Amino acid sequence: ALKEIGQRLKSSIHASVIYVSFNEFSLVGVWEEADPLGALCRRIAFAARRDRNATFEKDFANADVKPMQIIEWLGREPRVLLIDELSRCTTLSEKSTSSINLAFFLKKSFLQQENEYYAFSSHIFSTAVNLCIYSDSFSERPIAIRKLPLIRNVLSARKIFNWPELNAGQALFYGLVPAMIHLARQQELYKEPYLAKDTAIDECIKDGLVTNRSVRNLLASFVDGDRYKVMEPLQLFMDLAENDKFRWIPFHMTEVLKKLVQEVPSLDENLKVAMTKIENLFREFSTGEESSGMVWGNLFLLVVIIRVVSKQFDEVILPLDLS
Repeated sequence: ALKEIGQRLKSSIHASVIYVSFNEFSLVGVWEEADPLGALCRRIAFAARRDRNATFEKDFANADVKPMQIIEWLGREPRVLLIDELSRCTTLSEKSTSSINLAFFLKKSFLQQENEYYAFSSHIFSTAVNLCIYSDSFSERPIAIRKLPLIRNVLSARKIFNWPELNAGQALFYGLVPAMIHLARQQELYKEPYLAKDTAIDECIKDGLVTNRSVRNLLASFVDGDRYKVMEPLQLFMDLAENDKFRWIPFHMTEVLKKLVQEVPSLDENLKVAMTKIENLFREFSTGEESSGMVWGNLFLLVVIIRVVSKQFDEVILPLDLS
């Protein structure tokens, strides 16, 4: 969404509009985690490159770009900086020196003077909180947080995306996220690179985060939205709902469950059977006819399985005791 906002701004205001991304073609390298300010400066330099044939990975990924170089290049021109998925710099979710350094740079270069602005997208609320703490200790200006809109209803989505066949199951499978529904309509969603998702899953496996308990907690988050139950690398593929709760995007999470079953042999066999069943039920829910009772029966069944596997029981709805 920030990319589209940037394109609109370029045609409507007299200012330098700089769009940088920590996703897509310029994923955050592991070695960049300790220096998110340097990572940001490299991406600003890439956005400002004169040679449009240059690539980030080949020409900028290892470049040594200093904050002062960016400040000198910017001069005093009006500017807007748009940062896509800043939360991929995971150290910013903690109170750290790297948070202080980045917040000071953003304040000095894109906030302090007239006609200076910046905006960023993040899947994790604490990114905004920590930047707000360090951005300005002399006023009570908060960071303005705007949640990106979801589709209001299926009828309007059918019209907006020119997709008469879109049903509620498909919309929910794509998390009600307009961009994902648009890509699905254009049949481009499955062409998107899986590098970011695979990298996050591999990180969970490599760091020993994937256990029977952590997987059960992950499944439980589908019911209660508790973000602390989601392995941190996977939080990027959730939708942030009200009250700092997570909402699953089944399109992403089915791939996560599938890969964990395939690549983590230490998981309990019964748990892997349940994970595969949940994945299949989500896919069947997304492809079935909306009027079919079987489709909605699949949704009920997968919620029951999730509750059973994660040992989450409502005393009224499902009074079972597995203690």
